[in-house]
This record gives sequence, structure tokens and C-alpha cells, in this order.
Amino acid sequence: MKIQSEKELAPYARDWLAERGAEIWEELRHIDVVGKIGSLIISIELKRNLSWKVLDQAYRNLRYSNWSYVLVPEVSLETVTPVVFRHLGIGLLRVRNQRVFVDVGARLNRCIDKSVIKLCTEEAKTTTAGLAGSPNNLGWSQFKQTIAQVTATVKASPGISIKDLIKQVGHAHYSSESCFKHCLVKYIQKGIISNIREEDGKLFPQ
Repeated sequence: MKIQSEKELAPYARDWLAERGAEIWEELRHIDVVGKIGSLIISIELKRNLSWKVLDQAYRNLRYSNWSYVLVPEVSLETVTPVVFRHLGIGLLRVRNQRVFVDVGARLNRCIDKSVIKLCTEEAKTTTAGLAGSPNNLGWSQFKQTIAQVTATVKASPGISIKDLIKQVGHAHYSSESCFKHCLVKYIQKGIISNIREEDGKLFPQ
């Protein structure tokens, strides 16, 4: 499937972060997608093509993030080569066959401006969830919103199958139902979702 817009790349970025147990926001400090794992921040810039401009954006994101990435479709690396990414410590992610692959790993940046972390923690004080891309979207975690929907559905229908759950809540901000199912089971097994248990493909409140 040919990716026509940067918006179509967003679910891939969210899936990649969700698989790593991150809470996810969009458009924080002009960063396209932000993942927070504990106190660590991962930033991802979404672009249809590689250019020096997006590399500059990702480099500036290092001020606010421990790891900075650029996510693109399967595109030519002639304009900006992987050597440049490695030199700057910026990671390169590319979508191939509906999956995200790490072409260049980002280098850990330990000294960052804490303002993005502060924006993320403001979520606890936010009563209204903004839409992704909204200028007021300063503390909305799609991950937590999804987990809240899952938890409410399981409490209302104890023993619901994962398949039926996905039919009811949709696959949210994940790029596919199979990815949502994979992440959901992993979160339950690792205790990230601690108020639900899974038995033979069925879900129950703890």
C-alpha cells in the first residue's frame, strides 16, 4: 500500500511506540509523535520523503527527547544517507510491508529540556481530551484513552473474547486489529494493564 500522506504514517509510529509500552501523544512542542516510557522521551517526525529539513527538525527534537527518530515510507536514501543519521545520533524508521523497521538506531541523549515531560504529566490535570494535531492537545494520551475503553468494556461484559472486544471498541489508534490484539495481550501479561486478566482468549476484570 502506497502511503499518500504523513497522516497515514501516524498509526505506524503509534504502533511502534505502543509495542514498547509507551504512552503516546501527538503534536507536543511541534513534535509529530511523542512516546513516554517512565521518565524517558522518544520523539518521532513523520515525513513522506527524506530531506535535510526533516533531519534538522529531528536534530532540534534532541533538545526535548532522549531518542529522536524520523519515520518515512520505503523511500530512497540517496538525499540523506544512514551515515548522516548515525553521525547526528538520530534514528531512522522505515515502513516496509506494513511494518516498521529500524534502519538506524537513535543514540541516547541524556541531557534534555524537561518541558515535554512536564506537558505529558499535565494529562492528569487535563479534563478535556483534544484531537491529535490540535494546538490545544498538550496532554492527551491515546494509549490511556484506549485502555480506559477496554477496561470499561471488560467490566461490562466479563468473559468477552478479545475478538468481540475489538469489534466493540475498534482497533483505536493501532494500524490493524492484529497489532492491537498482540499489544493488548502483551500489556496484560506484563501487568501494564493490571485490572484485566486473560484466560483462553477471554478477558475478565481482576
